[in-house]
Amino acid sequence: MPEGMQEKLDELARVYGTALIPAKDYSVFAETIHQLTTAAAERRRVRLFYRSHGRPPGERAFEPYAVYFDPDGGTLKTLGHDAKSGEIRPFNVDHILQLDLTDERFERPADFDFERFMEANCFNGIHGDPVTVRLRATGSTANVFAERQFHPSQKTLVKTDSSVEIELTVAGGRGLERFILSWLPDIEVLSPPNLRAKIFEILEKSLNR
Repeated sequence: MPEGMQEKLDELARVYGTALIPAKDYSVFAETIHQLTTAAAERRRVRLFYRSHGRPPGERAFEPYAVYFDPDGGTLKTLGHDAKSGEIRPFNVDHILQLDLTDERFERPADFDFERFMEANCFNGIHGDPVTVRLRATGSTANVFAERQFHPSQKTLVKTDSSVEIELTVAGGRGLERFILSWLPDIEVLSPPNLRAKIFEILEKSLNR
């Protein structure tokens, strides 16, 4: 680096920060991360011995498109084509028990864009199929919803002195459910009906406990 640049960067590191506290130490996965980024850059297939939640470890062929930081829980993940499911899927780096870099080449789809894919298929750290959701926020949460952009698709439909209704198209599933639950009791699911029923079911189970 140019003379004085390192000193300036060190000083900036003491000024800038983040409220996110890493939940895991990834230093032990340095070689795995290096192999994944190499494979993604050189478009080389890898073989993973992977541990899934609630399932025994197994081997799978994988074509890594990207390695990324997921702010939900402060985790590192890789995204790419999984031969076993035939889908583009994420995998947790710390669940990779073994990785072998092969000489087999792959072609990433020409129209694949990481940011667009994540906008459509990942919300609050969880991947799922896109769903259009309408939410009503009241109280102090209404002010937050009126000011904050949770997703690029978000738009305000109705705004009053005491409430705001927004619509957004995001990945459905556990990530969306957790997002809604995190704003209780000042939020209501207006649509779709099946999501409204799911939130009701979760709350009912919690009350029963």
